[in-house]
Amino acid sequence: MAKFGLQDKLALALTSAGSQRELGRRIGVSHQKIGRWLREGNEGGVKKIPSDSTTRASIKKAFTKHLKTTSARAREHNLPLIHGVPVYLERKPLNTGELGDRVFAVHTEFLRPELRGKIVLEAHQTGKFLHVSTRSVIDKHSYAKREAAKEYKKRKGTMMGVYTKPQLAQMIMNAMDRKVAEFQPKVKPILSQVDLMPIFTRYVNIQSWASPQESIREMHEAIREKHEPATGAPGTKLADQLLFQLQAYENQMSLGKQKTKSKRRTKRDG
Repeated sequence: MAKFGLQDKLALALTSAGSQRELGRRIGVSHQKIGRWLREGNEGGVKKIPSDSTTRASIKKAFTKHLKTTSARAREHNLPLIHGVPVYLERKPLNTGELGDRVFAVHTEFLRPELRGKIVLEAHQTGKFLHVSTRSVIDKHSYAKREAAKEYKKRKGTMMGVYTKPQLAQMIMNAMDRKVAEFQPKVKPILSQVDLMPIFTRYVNIQSWASPQESIREMHEAIREKHEPATGAPGTKLADQLLFQLQAYENQMSLGKQKTKSKRRTKRDG
């Protein structure tokens, strides 16, 4: 496992803690302070996380708990451990109660892009995954405006000279309205803020025969070009989830092991 700085340990520990409030409780500081530490060197964050022995020991203790929790959940869900960058992964249950083949890493918005890339690289090396996608929480109006502008730019050459400037401006507004309406029925608004919505990048291939470097480049490019321009508003989050798709064979093997264990417990209980 690589040597991590204090911010990296906090960002990874957040993926298993589930919230900044819980992470703050484990370390013994307020969630507001955790938020500033997670943003170290960025807007809204501290210039540098305190490196006194008490702070370092508290963060180390929380990170050790994170490693144990991550390892236990990987065994429970029959998932490979991402040793190089130990992010917390878990499989979501299906309606039947059985574990599905979708694997999530949540609260990843404070991980450095290099660490996200290393997670994908190691996931590729396990040979157990098909694809990976990245979620961001965006401002839908900013996103729609950008998409409408792209649409206008594509058609600009054929429209210039045919329409007046006011007509072109109205066409852009109409395109924005169409984009907003296009997204609205597909997703539920987050909390009560109708301007926020989650979107995923398209899946990139991380099967064993694919180029991991190309997959990582594709993922980062999609985040930078499609998500980042719409994540400036309050409440937006860039790359706050990773979604992996398990190989179907691995999932079936896992379900078989679960049923076998269940049968053994039933026999013992009988």
